[in-house]
Amino acid sequence: MYRLACREIEAPRARCITLRLLTTCLFEMYMGKQNYWKKKKKKKKKKKKKKKKKKKKKKKKKKKQQQQH
Repeated sequence: MYRLACREIEAPRARCITLRLLTTCLFEMYMGKQNYWKKKKKKKKKKKKKKKKKKKKKKKKKKKQQQQH
């Protein structure tokens, strides 16, 4: 069944054919559409990059020790 489906769909066997994909392919084949086994490309949503706030490092001033004579 799997090999027959591969032959009918003309899909490379390396691609994993799931039962759902197989049924949709056979259905669309029945309807007379082509290139049905190829995966449809989904549009990628662009993620907004959040700007990281840089923390300012406070420099500790070393107190000069006053030498008492």
